[in-house]
Amino acid sequence: MPPPGLLVGDVVASIRLTVDAGNRNLVIGTSGKSGVALFDASPGLSYSIQLAMEPSPTNAVMPYKVIKPDNTVLLSGSIGGNSYPPSIHLPSLSAAGTYSLLLSPGATTLNVNLRVETDPLLVVDGPAVTSNLDAVYQSARYVFDAMANQPIGIGISHLTFVFAPAYSSSNARLRIFRPDGVEIAASDPTYCYGVTTSNPGGNCDTEFVAPMAGRYTFIFEDTFQAYGQYSVTLNSEVTGTLLPDASQVVSVARAGQDARFTFAANAGDSLGLDVSAIALQPQAGNLYLAVYKPDGTVFKSCSATPSAASYCELGTLATGGTYTVTVDPANGAFGTFALTLKQGALLGPTDPPLAFATVGAKESARFRFSGTAGQNVSVGISALATGASNGYASLYLYAPNGTALNSGEPCYVTPSGGCRARITNLAQSGTYSAVLQPVTGANVTGNVNLSQDLAGVLQPGVPQDITARSGQAARYTFDGVAGDSTSIKLLGVSTTPSTNISTYISVIRPGGAVIASASTSASSPAAFINLASLPATGTYTVTIDPAQGGAWQGRLLLDPGAPIAINGDSVSPRTSAPGETLRYTFSATAGQRIEIGMAGLGYAAASTSGTTLAVYSPTGASLASFACYTSWAGCDNFIASAPATGTYSLVVTPPTSTSITGGALTLSTPLAGTINVGDPAQVVAISRAGQTARYAFSGTAGQLLRVNWSAASLDPTPGISVSVTVLKPDGTTLSSGSFSNGSASGFDVAALPSTGTYTLVFDPSQAVTMSASVSLVTRP
Repeated sequence: MPPPGLLVGDVVASIRLTVDAGNRNLVIGTSGKSGVALFDASPGLSYSIQLAMEPSPTNAVMPYKVIKPDNTVLLSGSIGGNSYPPSIHLPSLSAAGTYSLLLSPGATTLNVNLRVETDPLLVVDGPAVTSNLDAVYQSARYVFDAMANQPIGIGISHLTFVFAPAYSSSNARLRIFRPDGVEIAASDPTYCYGVTTSNPGGNCDTEFVAPMAGRYTFIFEDTFQAYGQYSVTLNSEVTGTLLPDASQVVSVARAGQDARFTFAANAGDSLGLDVSAIALQPQAGNLYLAVYKPDGTVFKSCSATPSAASYCELGTLATGGTYTVTVDPANGAFGTFALTLKQGALLGPTDPPLAFATVGAKESARFRFSGTAGQNVSVGISALATGASNGYASLYLYAPNGTALNSGEPCYVTPSGGCRARITNLAQSGTYSAVLQPVTGANVTGNVNLSQDLAGVLQPGVPQDITARSGQAARYTFDGVAGDSTSIKLLGVSTTPSTNISTYISVIRPGGAVIASASTSASSPAAFINLASLPATGTYTVTIDPAQGGAWQGRLLLDPGAPIAINGDSVSPRTSAPGETLRYTFSATAGQRIEIGMAGLGYAAASTSGTTLAVYSPTGASLASFACYTSWAGCDNFIASAPATGTYSLVVTPPTSTSITGGALTLSTPLAGTINVGDPAQVVAISRAGQTARYAFSGTAGQLLRVNWSAASLDPTPGISVSVTVLKPDGTTLSSGSFSNGSASGFDVAALPSTGTYTLVFDPSQAVTMSASVSLVTRP
């Protein structure tokens, strides 16, 4: 009997296929005719028909029908071109008997190899099944049985593609169907790629939880330019139970296999998950973690990479019950990893440092602490070791809700052997966590401690001695009035270990903005902040924060500075610690010339380094800076014109390695006088360090003059001279000369360019004092 709708003469070719016996060829060489392939099938089995076609033309699309034994149509559709794959997956058969495939190419002719195959039955955790696709665009269907709520993993491995001419890349996708034929996650199919440099195993996978009991199918669909060769496995999950701080080595031995672990928790527990020692094959790749709440909803998603210790903070759990963790290796990779439910020791702010040691390579260390809203706390790591001489780790802090509070403080084995992480003004009360994640090395060991900021109130001139724990910060306050001039000193800072660890000091104005900062180190153990004019009235805060952990100590001082008067008595600078900065204040009037001199500088320990003297305006602007050395008789500088009336500061900073033991610091205005042309010689005497003498005289345009001196006396004398300069009425230099101790000479002044008041300036070098008999005479 011919198929429905056809006459006996319409069928020009027929073959009989044996299920699972391989391909047979069918040729329909006459256009407008049909061909039939007959095969015997049984109910309860799942069948697919695979075709390798050579239509003419090659992009032709042809209809087909699958006829049941009662000569009714079981299935109809199209195959060919780029839109209709040459694979026919039959629905469930209701009767045994002879079935037929009717191909009607219409105006085209057809040469086709085709076969009928029983869809492979996959067994959970059973052996791998190898594909037998042999033509581009074919798809393979597999069947398997699952129970309701059973987690199933499908793994594809060793996927390679056989390409059609002119094509060199392709992919396939996996589609899963429930027993009732409804596709699972049809809007998000899983795509698989063949062997590449980044995926040398050619693996891919997908997973799902069976929504009902019954027989499922999944279809591996090639694209039109290639067909895949691969192995497929059906997997159950590796399961287990997690206990706090007990590391488990997990082995997923099959491509596409996942892991599912559970843990019991109480409301209020603070926990995290750590994945380490990741060893996957055939390629390294990510592990994807999902944490489910007791009600089955997703609580947290994280990922882990083989190159680092990977950590997933859960925070403080709001709900008690049984939580579930799933771990899914990317691209169907398989291997081993360590999974740990991290709780960690509970740290107290006055507890001694706690020794810790992780168990496995690159495993994180987790600690907990209770915090109260508004607190300022630090976590310090000391004596760090990671199994590598230059190893390091990162220290993270998390809020009770699991939010990261920092981006990871670097924690180095050398030179500091530690680190610290700090939180100011805790936003909420609850259980916080600190997590140390190693980046290099086998595992991490060291000591950890929790500290609250040291606190106190600074009074002017009253030092505060500070001894801090590893990583502990200090926070001191002082009251200030807008316009006040003062300074902050941090002296004698030492750290444990004594490597070159920095300590940072900042001044915060009322309202919270940092207005100044400085730092110390092992080579520079003192810091100074000049506050020339406080910007507001209110309470200021001084914070001291060690950069890399370790215990430290020092002395903090609010220092308004000692007064020094212009043209008043000299002061003798003395410091109490190496590198200590001295601060002096003085009042000046806008436009005033200020001359600064330092004589007889002495150090407690010999040093070739200089002491810096710097002058700041009432606004804090730098006006002058110069150096003074003990090998000199003295040093000097000047402010030509004070920019404003107000309080100025003079800062004296010695070398970091020594203290100042002596000297005379003097502020002066120039010694003023007049000298008349032709008068008898008069004595010019400068008795203040750094001072100049400025004598005015009247001159006439074209006048020729000479400056003479005698009985010159300088104190001290070796290698010192006094420069003598004639300034024109506009302040520029007309002529100059110099004399030394015991000199009796002079110099001719160039013809005066204009009539007016000229100035004769005497400027001793290195702030020496002098006297000389000076006259101003006419010359021919």
